[in-house]
Amino acid sequence: MKDQIKLKNKVLILGSSYNTLKDAPIDNQDYTIIALSGFQNSCVDIYFEMHDRKKWRKGTNEYLYSCKKPVVCQKQYGDLPKSIDFPFTECFQDIQENYYTSSISYILAFVLLYKNVEEIAIYGVDLTDDEEYRNQRPCTEYLLGILQGRGVKLNIPNKSALLKSDHLYGYEKKSDQYISLEYLQARQQQIFNERKDLQFQLKMLEGAARENEQHIANYKKLDRGGSYLE
Repeated sequence: MKDQIKLKNKVLILGSSYNTLKDAPIDNQDYTIIALSGFQNSCVDIYFEMHDRKKWRKGTNEYLYSCKKPVVCQKQYGDLPKSIDFPFTECFQDIQENYYTSSISYILAFVLLYKNVEEIAIYGVDLTDDEEYRNQRPCTEYLLGILQGRGVKLNIPNKSALLKSDHLYGYEKKSDQYISLEYLQARQQQIFNERKDLQFQLKMLEGAARENEQHIANYKKLDRGGSYLE
């Protein structure tokens, strides 16, 4: 695998969060740039697409084929000549864990195999949404810790949420927000309840409108000499 892909001693990893992705130093040629398949730019050296191929976004296959860049996937695909299967065995031997909860975690484990890497910059990765925060961020930060423990310098933009918390446990109080989370959650439930009531009222009004429409039709029939029984 290392014969197929070479990494410089600096690696730039690109996620999909615009919060910091827009600031990524993609013009800096000191970096080997590794990106998710959604970042379709000629500056990228290596792509990662670790989803089942049936779930690839529309146009992904065409782009990855046409860009002629190495693509690390679940397996090597015969019709995608530059595709390379992810080195599970080598990664397990290196870190003794099969702990991957996102595409970014696969990239980090992959980079760990290259002992020449001295610095990693990671842009477009925040992992603050509920699913990301619960499942993906712990794994990402775990692997970042291994990298740092091996002496790799981490370049993470200040605006990124990675390796940050809103207070120092035991020394600081949790920061007060202008509106508390409890209030927002209660307000959300109130909105749902009001919506449910309005939906019920709407159904009642729609039923009443259909009934009244029938009364109008019957009135016209009677006025024209017909009857309700027609």
